Amino acid sequence: MIADYMEKGFLENIIDMFRHDKSLYPLIGDLLNDERMRVRLGVSALVETLAEEDRGHISAAIPGIVDLLGTKARR
Repeated sequence: MIADYMEKGFLENIIDMFRHDKSLYPLIGDLLNDERMRVRLGVSALVETLAEEDRGHISAAIPGIVDLLGTKARR
């Protein structure tokens, strides 16, 4: 659902969701793995915004990103 909203351009709504629900941060790796370019670009903007506004929680996204990098490296 988040990726679909991201593709439709609802970045501000998604940023607001992440601001209010810190449990969403681990999903960032999955969103980066989406095949749609608009979603991946949106995730980059999402991470930029959250890194500035919420440094304390952005580290929760790291395990998902590391898993994604490990998957890509094994291909």
